[in-house]
Amino acid sequence: MSSTAPAVLGINFGSSFGSIAVIGKEGHADCIANEDGERQIACAISYNGEQVYIGNGAKPQLVKNSQNTITGFRNLLGKKFSQIGSSAPETLTASAPVISTEDDIPGYKVDILVPPPSATPVGKKSARNTPAPSGTATPANAEPTPQELVLSVPEVTTLYLKTLLQSATDFLGTSPKDGCVIAAPSSFTSVQREALAEAAKAAGINVLQIIDESAAVLVGYRAGLPAERLERGFAPNGQDEEKADKVVVVVDVGDTGVEVEMVAVRQGQYVHLGGGRDETVGGRELNKVLISHFAKEFTKKTKVALPLPISPAGANVNQADLRAQTKLLLAIEHTKRSLSASTGAATCAVESLKDGMDLSASINRLRFDGLAGGVYRKIAEKIRSVVEGCGKNLVQVDEVLLAGSSSLLPGLASGISLIFPEETAITSVLDPSQAIAIGCALQALHLAQLSTSSTGAISQDDLFAALTSEIPSTSQPIGFVLPGSDEFHVVVPADTPLPARRVVALPVSAGVNQVGVEVWEGAESIKIDTIAPPPRDEDDSDSEEEEPEEVASVVRSPKTFLAAVKVGVKASKDAKVLVEVIVHDGSLEVNAWEEGADSDKLGKPLTHGDNVRPLIFPLNKSAATSLEALAITTESGVLASVSLDGEDVYWRHQLASVETIQSYHVADSNIILRTTTRTQTIIRSFSASSGLVRWETSVPNCFENEPVGDISVGKQLILAQAGRLVGLTLDSGDIVWERTVSDDDNRSAPNTLIPGYLLIQPSSVVPKLTAYPLSDLESNSQPSRTFSLPASIALSSLVNALPHVLLYVHEGGLYYLDLVSGAEGRVKMDECLVELKHVPGAAVMAKSNKDEWYMISLTATKGGFKGVPIASLTTSSEKTSALTTYETGEIIHITPLDSESTLQVKIFSSPSDLSKNKHFRIVYDEQLYGAITSVTKSSKNELAITTETGSIHFFDSAGLATGLREEGLSGGDVSVLDLVEEKVGVISVLSRIEEEGWTERVARHLHESLKYLPSYLLKIPVALLPSSSSSASSSALSLLAQDPFNFRKLILVGSPYGKVFALDSIDGSIVWGKRLSTEWAVGWAVLKVWASGAGKVGVVFRGISDGSVSTYAIELNGLDGSLVGNGPKELFKGFSQGILLDSISDSQDADIEGTKPVIVFDNEFKAHTFPPTGSVSHESIHLTKVTSNGSLQGLEVADSSAALEAWRLSVGKDEQIEHVVSAGADSLGGRSLVASYGKVTANKKLLYKYLNPHLLAVVSTQPSKSQATIYLVDSVRGVILERLAHDNVDTSKEIQIILNENWLVYSFKQSVSETYNTPGYRIVSVELYERNLARGGKLGSSELSSYSADHDFDLISRTYHLPVGVKALSFSRTKFGITARDVLVYTEKNQIMAISQRFLDARRPTENEKKEEGLVPYFPVIPLDDSKALSKDSDILGVDRILAIPTLLESTSQILAVGTLDLALTKVQPSGGFDLLPDSFNKLQLVLTILGLSVGIFVAKPTVARKKLKAQWY
Repeated sequence: MSSTAPAVLGINFGSSFGSIAVIGKEGHADCIANEDGERQIACAISYNGEQVYIGNGAKPQLVKNSQNTITGFRNLLGKKFSQIGSSAPETLTASAPVISTEDDIPGYKVDILVPPPSATPVGKKSARNTPAPSGTATPANAEPTPQELVLSVPEVTTLYLKTLLQSATDFLGTSPKDGCVIAAPSSFTSVQREALAEAAKAAGINVLQIIDESAAVLVGYRAGLPAERLERGFAPNGQDEEKADKVVVVVDVGDTGVEVEMVAVRQGQYVHLGGGRDETVGGRELNKVLISHFAKEFTKKTKVALPLPISPAGANVNQADLRAQTKLLLAIEHTKRSLSASTGAATCAVESLKDGMDLSASINRLRFDGLAGGVYRKIAEKIRSVVEGCGKNLVQVDEVLLAGSSSLLPGLASGISLIFPEETAITSVLDPSQAIAIGCALQALHLAQLSTSSTGAISQDDLFAALTSEIPSTSQPIGFVLPGSDEFHVVVPADTPLPARRVVALPVSAGVNQVGVEVWEGAESIKIDTIAPPPRDEDDSDSEEEEPEEVASVVRSPKTFLAAVKVGVKASKDAKVLVEVIVHDGSLEVNAWEEGADSDKLGKPLTHGDNVRPLIFPLNKSAATSLEALAITTESGVLASVSLDGEDVYWRHQLASVETIQSYHVADSNIILRTTTRTQTIIRSFSASSGLVRWETSVPNCFENEPVGDISVGKQLILAQAGRLVGLTLDSGDIVWERTVSDDDNRSAPNTLIPGYLLIQPSSVVPKLTAYPLSDLESNSQPSRTFSLPASIALSSLVNALPHVLLYVHEGGLYYLDLVSGAEGRVKMDECLVELKHVPGAAVMAKSNKDEWYMISLTATKGGFKGVPIASLTTSSEKTSALTTYETGEIIHITPLDSESTLQVKIFSSPSDLSKNKHFRIVYDEQLYGAITSVTKSSKNELAITTETGSIHFFDSAGLATGLREEGLSGGDVSVLDLVEEKVGVISVLSRIEEEGWTERVARHLHESLKYLPSYLLKIPVALLPSSSSSASSSALSLLAQDPFNFRKLILVGSPYGKVFALDSIDGSIVWGKRLSTEWAVGWAVLKVWASGAGKVGVVFRGISDGSVSTYAIELNGLDGSLVGNGPKELFKGFSQGILLDSISDSQDADIEGTKPVIVFDNEFKAHTFPPTGSVSHESIHLTKVTSNGSLQGLEVADSSAALEAWRLSVGKDEQIEHVVSAGADSLGGRSLVASYGKVTANKKLLYKYLNPHLLAVVSTQPSKSQATIYLVDSVRGVILERLAHDNVDTSKEIQIILNENWLVYSFKQSVSETYNTPGYRIVSVELYERNLARGGKLGSSELSSYSADHDFDLISRTYHLPVGVKALSFSRTKFGITARDVLVYTEKNQIMAISQRFLDARRPTENEKKEEGLVPYFPVIPLDDSKALSKDSDILGVDRILAIPTLLESTSQILAVGTLDLALTKVQPSGGFDLLPDSFNKLQLVLTILGLSVGIFVAKPTVARKKLKAQWY
């Protein structure tokens, strides 16, 4: 028994036999044998004198001691004696008669012998503590005393169950204290179940539940759990597939009757459809068949009459016959087992059956099945009756489960199968006699694991095992129909318990960009097909004519239309659409979406307008207590729904890179998003709860890149652009009307929409504003009002104060425009204003030049309007941090308090009375997170605040922080900082004296050795234990230090929003964040972040100071982000033209104390180093850039002077240079070590790699001709070394390319080619090898000057086909370069894959080429298995770079995927973990083996020496 598995018990308490099951070491349930070796324990108790027999030992007593043997007591449990009457089941043996005991409870009277009392010694007291009257010893009786014992049925049941409990305790070695589940017939009433529970409790059993026997069978067979059934081999007929939804009939053939239950199994949930019990058939009837057969055999052989079977209750029963029948009944138990186990003959032998004559006979299975055919047919008819009584047809039954000891007979399964179609499985894989007990044990295990209290009872109503027909369920199947098809696909079958949720995946053909699905309620009917018999042969005229065969089948067809949904598909290949159907009791919800990304990075929220700022909304308005979420749009092109603690992203949808988010609206349970491209406006409706696209509509733009306005009016969305209006319905996205303003001057004028009006600002000499009523435009009449407008006033600054009045601020004054009367003028006010905000239902709020916000009331006068400040939100001492208004009229106002990190929040619920407000304080560090850009609230006054650095803060209604999301991590520059070992300590390194003498260094080494010696010794036992790379990397999480394999690093992220982060590579948590101070400058944007050496982090950033842009650099402490030095250093005025990590020092391999500078180039390409090192480099730096006219320019930078043009190279006519990659250092500043300079060919020659550190790969495209060309260029001379051209290239897809050492890999999409006749994605592998071997050896290309004439090389290439497009490429990289390289691929399916160098080897031989050792024969297809993706099951969005990071394990390279949205870290082992011991490696055993060998050598050494000495003498 497992020490962790609960000690539970399952009991099958049958009418004739019982069985017990326990949970074994493997967690599986198994029936156990009692002390007599029996798994089927007879329900019998016999008293014979002083002896008591319980179980199988009591059965033989029925022959000569039947009046004292109790059987059949289970079915009497819980009944009154007066209720039994003639309903008592028929028996074949005589037993103790049933009598009435106290309270009309049935019981039994048996004769027993009471042992005599032991003699009481003289002077001792008796057992009752009473001395003998005479003081003499009590005389002992020599004989036991006869006595009558009366036992009630509950007492007999308790006695029997106590025996079962003792057998289980002996087997387990402990009492099953965690509980027991007992099975009872479904015909048991609640009173009988309660009586059974009480009897079990009296026996010392902790009863968890009484379940139906049919329910126990379902649990035992794991019905509805396909994975477990397949694992345990319970699938019907050995099938390798298993359905989670099926209709099952449970047939329990017991001794006293047969019980049939019909159940709908729906993904592990059971719905009871109906059932019935027949006590006229069962195991007893099969016993009668055998008794009758062997009685006739006995009479035939012995000529002794034996008229069996007979009823013990009949009149004038011959006792000799009854005794013979009892003997036969005991003997045929073995006969039935033999018939079940073997196809041969089964014997039956009884000594002195009658009149001293013995019986010895046999029967084979065929003979027995013939005799028992009538019983089998009765059972089959009972099954048919139950199925039809449930309103079903036999053809609708998927599986029949057999239980009960009589079900072991194979003929029963064959007889039942005759009424079912061939597809229906008759399953008895699990021993039918043990199935019920096993199911009870499994149920007990489930309950014990669910129970949280050892004393609290678990309600039967809360668990699935109790069968009940009261569960609400579907009456008809629900499924979908694809447009253009009549085929009905069932998603939710009939009889599925509610609520129910089902998700199905639909594969989408290539080229399909939209999928529509109709959801219907179906109907099931039975179709009868008549199959004519084959024609008879003329020679077979005497045979009977065969009758036609009728075959029934289930037909499911759509009947009632319920809903429809359509979804757009972006993936070009292998796309899938997931359809979700949720059925409640009386309602239906249907959703559909394309299978894709589900991550939690969103990007910096958009906050530049009310139509895009974050908003809290209810996920389901129809619910009584709706869950609320935060809707945000981001600069990364994402629309998302986030929980109000920031922990969960309910859904997110990333748009195409060419789309720009313009606005979104929450309408009912949908979010309407509007985006624009260069040529069109796209409107989509998303489900607010699931993020699924409900509909999508596109409207062509009148002019390219012209702004489009929109407004939601009722059930319509109105778009406006260049005087053109389009009305769409929010329900379906259909365009219902379209109007155009006729004035040609308005075609390209700025326009906007406000409630009721279209506002156009025509481009004319005199600034003006034209207002068109929307109601008139819809009716195609176009009256308008035109107003004069100051040139400095834009449409966005107009405030719709009243339904027909616009306000704006100009030169401190407040002006109005009356759209109805056409009046315009200045509002009479004394205050000087600078800003306006509209508050629905309360006119307008205005900000004065004193930074005070007022609520202003507008009053109409004869001359126009008068403005009166009626209340102030702020005092003269308060400074507003954020102000938000809502359509409901609510106002949120946030002001800083005296404390630098505390803000005051005021929520005004009534704009007409600002005294009514809720206020609380929140803690917010503006120095770290920057200014607040937006604030939104929930109905419970929970807040979500966004900041200029991209963070989102969540607060509850009391002002307590509940969550934080750092979305500024998206889209930044990324690098890696190596940590140091714990004993070194970065801080100590920073403070160490650089000029350390030899004596001081030796002293320090000795001091550190003594200091860390104890901890080292303590770690030795731990080091002997089995370990893995994962355990090693996570062992030091409490301390920011390097792990043994250098897997743990700090990932540095420089945000474009002026913040620097350090992330722990183990779990992605933020170690520290540093915002660039506004005291230095404003408008920060981090350009470069890197590990600058000695545990420091270098940052190059751009900022605005005194109105001009400058480029700065600082250094931060790598452990905590604190500033190193006095502040930023201004490198130069203006923008940076490029940043290069200095290749002098390898950022991955340099010592911790080394300096790793960057070189920053200004507008004149003058080099600036940081940290300063005295010079740029020992050699000149050669740079390349693409000029404005499309040519490639080579620049040479020496020392600190400006760059000089070294060469200029023009590619082909009409070609556009897309990419330039170098074979030098990677983006982390590391330079790969070349471990091997050559390769051995099949003819034993050497191929030396062409290693030119100045080699460039230039990608150019010619869209007009669908061509792409790869140029190999020397960056020093500017000459083209090689040219690779490709035709039929899809130039709209970006070409990815990487170059390292002598290996070039690039990918592109091609329509057709000579090799491939179909469009597809290609990946090309190119290898360069030295050609000039005149000197008989290696050319040494890595050391040659670029001006040498020996730069000749051979180019070998292979083109392969990929099943999916590539968005990014990279090589894996290890510390010493020994490990084979993988090509890392980020695919259009948002997964990171690794392709082995063996498969991309350019030298892979074709069929006609000589095969080389270690090379795989060439095959043009590179398969990509999604299951082997490095990113596992996660989809990573927005990746544009893959960084390979070496570790201390040469076999392992860490992979960091970065881009505009997500960050992901994984690892790859191209050559396997050859330098890492497996987790199962036993270090302790190795050490002990070495020690044992050492001791053996030490002990044997003298003996060996003596032998050698003797050998010299003798």
